Amino acid sequence: MVNVSYAVHPWARRRGVAVEAVRLICEFVRTNHIGTRAAIRVEPENEASVGVARKCGFTYVRDFSSTTDTHDDGTPVTMSLYLLDL
Repeated sequence: MVNVSYAVHPWARRRGVAVEAVRLICEFVRTNHIGTRAAIRVEPENEASVGVARKCGFTYVRDFSSTTDTHDDGTPVTMSLYLLDL
């Protein structure tokens, strides 16, 4: 499984940059036999990233408490897991 992470500079947001980048990354991973499944972890409230995952064909799997990401008060961040078979 390949974890897909990205960030989009503010001036480039809402222009389809993230969707195209994720599609290109997934195609590269598939073509070069790097992995058979891609994963995107996103905070459920991050509607833009949830939209990217869905537009790219990823399927929602479940929510989980992160073991590495925490809020300022130390509590774990809830993440949603989206997967795409390559």
